[in-house]
Amino acid sequence: MGKDVVFSKKVLEEKSQIEILDKENSQSITYVESSGTSGVRGYGWYGEQDLEKMSDHIINKGIQLSEIDTIMIRFPYTLSLPAHLIESSARKSKSIIIPVSSRTEMAPYFKLLNLMKELEVTVFAGNPREIEFLFEALSVQQLSPAEYLPKLRGFITAGEVLSHQRKKYIERNWGVEVFNLYGATEVGNFGYTCKNGMMHIDEDNFQVNKEQNDTFLPLSTGLNQKVYII
Repeated sequence: MGKDVVFSKKVLEEKSQIEILDKENSQSITYVESSGTSGVRGYGWYGEQDLEKMSDHIINKGIQLSEIDTIMIRFPYTLSLPAHLIESSARKSKSIIIPVSSRTEMAPYFKLLNLMKELEVTVFAGNPREIEFLFEALSVQQLSPAEYLPKLRGFITAGEVLSHQRKKYIERNWGVEVFNLYGATEVGNFGYTCKNGMMHIDEDNFQVNKEQNDTFLPLSTGLNQKVYII
């Protein structure tokens, strides 16, 4: 490994996708990008081991996926990190996976509800807005979440701002817990909420420090280094 590199997100914006790709990586690599909440385009490359490492806190510390779970993944799969991260977590925990990517006409909300009931879904993963739309579809049919989906035990959210009030609103409507993930397309998921609703840093894979501007270094080609983004 080379020396540590500390750089601002602005520096990354000035680099092309290929410039930050570690071409010597022997793993299969997934490319993702997003404009996020800032509206500024960000992108990243993730090897199989990267996704597996970030999966640990979802499996062991957050919602705690296991082989008895059936998870429906509603995040958009196109260029989206959360979808691939959650799927990697589900595979590692040996959960049953139901991929129903958003932004598609193949899986409207009423069909999702039918599938959730028929396949006894225990965990639903998606943007908060998707969960709210799903509840609207349930309400239109005058169905009770607890009676219609008795196996459902929780939601995993990411990709949108989830305030405390919004989290409580979703939990009150559905009667199950919401576990939120927090991260960035450029570096992956580095935060998660526990059963008490508290946000925690994934300290096994990330370290969060406050850096001074004069400590920034130029971003080198490839990622064979410990990289820090401010």
